[in-house]
Amino acid sequence: LLLKNIGFRDEALLKTLWKQHVAKIKNKEIKKKLDFYLHMPYCKTNCNFCVYASTTMKNDGQVAAYLDTLLEQGSHFSDIFKGVKFDTFYMGGGTPSVFSTEQLDKLFSYIFSAYEFEENAELSIELNPQNVTLDKLKLLEKYKFNKISMGVQSLSSRVLKINNRMYQTKKMVEDAI
Repeated sequence: LLLKNIGFRDEALLKTLWKQHVAKIKNKEIKKKLDFYLHMPYCKTNCNFCVYASTTMKNDGQVAAYLDTLLEQGSHFSDIFKGVKFDTFYMGGGTPSVFSTEQLDKLFSYIFSAYEFEENAELSIELNPQNVTLDKLKLLEKYKFNKISMGVQSLSSRVLKINNRMYQTKKMVEDAI
């Protein structure tokens, strides 16, 4: 479902291509450079400047269904990567922080048990100051995230209004940081 929604029509072909690539890494035919990107396509509101594949979420059920899809799709590919470590993990979007703390825990628990990462891998995530909580930050610490990108495009109310980010305030940003 997810692959079809983003343009992939042939999951078998995609798996075959990844198997071939990973085999070349394992056989040292090519230098290993594997980055794990996880996309969150939902935002509470869409900013006018955004060029990424994202949409305004209609309800929390969409986010829950997307999590289920990520877990299902992840299980289709995890065996391919056994014995190969990713160099980085990056979760962007959209707005990954629209996931609840419990949903993020479920997702990261799965990812970091099903896939392997280098010991000093960069583990990075984008957060929106609107939905940063202490519990989410503690969870990121639990999973050893070492880079957080905070979505602060401007503190000018005029610029924020033009870009459909009127929910963001200087105080919200300060509290999140």
